[in-house]
Amino acid sequence: MLNMKNCKKQKNEIDISIIIVSWNTKDCLRNCLNLIYDTIHEFKFEVIVIDNGSRDGSPLMVEKDFPQAMLIQSGSNLGFSGANNIGIEKSRGRYFALINSDIEVMEGCIDSLCAFMDKKFKVGIVGPRILNPDMSIQPSCYGYPTYWNSLIHALGINKLNLKTILRTSIYEKYIKCEKTQSVDILSGCFWIIRKETLDEVGLLDDNFFFGWEDFDLCKRFHLVGWDVVYIVEAVAIHYGQRSSLIDPTRFIIESEKGHIQFWRKYHGNLGVIFITFVILIRHILQYIKNTILFLIKPSQRKTIKIQLKKNYALLHWFLFPCKNNKIETL
Repeated sequence: MLNMKNCKKQKNEIDISIIIVSWNTKDCLRNCLNLIYDTIHEFKFEVIVIDNGSRDGSPLMVEKDFPQAMLIQSGSNLGFSGANNIGIEKSRGRYFALINSDIEVMEGCIDSLCAFMDKKFKVGIVGPRILNPDMSIQPSCYGYPTYWNSLIHALGINKLNLKTILRTSIYEKYIKCEKTQSVDILSGCFWIIRKETLDEVGLLDDNFFFGWEDFDLCKRFHLVGWDVVYIVEAVAIHYGQRSSLIDPTRFIIESEKGHIQFWRKYHGNLGVIFITFVILIRHILQYIKNTILFLIKPSQRKTIKIQLKKNYALLHWFLFPCKNNKIETL
């Protein structure tokens, strides 16, 4: 049963409903919330935190330090899509901001994104320029997956020094995204979504527990004519995979489940057969490569061992499918 706390209705219209899903990320969540409250000046907003069954004291921290936020305790891990859908259904804003708990919002970021949406009525989703903690660019917009670019990514052809469009993988279409522009896919780590567009296309597909829900939603927006835009002037820092690092092997399995689900949804049985083959090839090749690196680079064995465990877990899952369709990671 959902536990609703600190839900106070306001008379004034809300511009932005900021929804943050958290699973055992108390420190990141605190930092994220502090920056949200400190950096939004031009728009009225509400904050909704969906706690997915954390055991690190996150709900108590939100209650104590951020009583103005709405806290929803799901009681269990509903996944990224399922938890965000609960937040969306409780929201009152003209826009929904879906922000990962390990995001640091920079000054003016959300104000800039919402101001852009107010001027561009055909835009359904916007996302900011995402930086790594060292301030380098973190890729956050991608091309549509195709049979070709998925295959060359799996085989590692995209890493060869070939100056041809034929070597571009799904993740490299916008590798030098240095200007505000329309894109195929925006990373789901930070979205601002127009309410009426989501009313039209529907909520996030909760068949994607964690991984590839961003590809799915952006695809659905494009199919009905809404634009998806990357805004280079707005900036946020993404630490990345803070929850998934708790159990990286289970995370990679769920991510690849989402990958297969995407191909099932848009390419049918033929697509499932193809992408299953591609995923297997990619992890077999990575397992071989990481085994060699483990033997010849003793100083890096700790990091390589984690990658080997992930490759092994994925291959084991293919050979001995888990009975549970959903795993506890976010």
